Amino acid sequence: MLTSLAQVIPAVVPRVAPNYFAHTFGLLKPDLVAATPRAAAVVRALAAPDSPLRIVALSHREVDPQLADAFYADHAGKFFAPRLTASICSGPLVAMVLESVPASGEHAAGSIDVSAIEAWRSLIGPTKVNSARCALPGTLRGLYSTSDTRNAFHGADAHAAVLAEAELFFPGLLAAAPRPARE
Repeated sequence: MLTSLAQVIPAVVPRVAPNYFAHTFGLLKPDLVAATPRAAAVVRALAAPDSPLRIVALSHREVDPQLADAFYADHAGKFFAPRLTASICSGPLVAMVLESVPASGEHAAGSIDVSAIEAWRSLIGPTKVNSARCALPGTLRGLYSTSDTRNAFHGADAHAAVLAEAELFFPGLLAAAPRPARE
């Protein structure tokens, strides 16, 4: 049973400039949420004092086809797009906005030393289930993914994606968030 993200976080989390984007967007997808104890364990681990990320906003909800199409707009027309949208619409999911927690554990403007995007993506691991299980079996996808489409998690890959994805699920939440000096 997962009790701490310290169990799965890679030993080296990238260190970046102090004003780097402190927020990210993540999903616990329906395949993970259907396994309620596993999803609850991930949320509890994110809420633990040793977590490198803090939950800013959380929503347990269903996704309709229009929202799914907007969320996966970058994949429109690709052969796998219908599988993605069907998967994300298959049941409730958990949408989250996360922020970096400084090593000291105290949050102060300008004190973020870990990119939230990189921290979350390091925790969840590679998109491809075989890569996750073979190369990084201790990542969340290595532990909980069932296929490349049902890979249990989503993590925004850039600050523009964080803003766009968060806006779909939490309108206006990050509108005033500081922008990174670099991507």
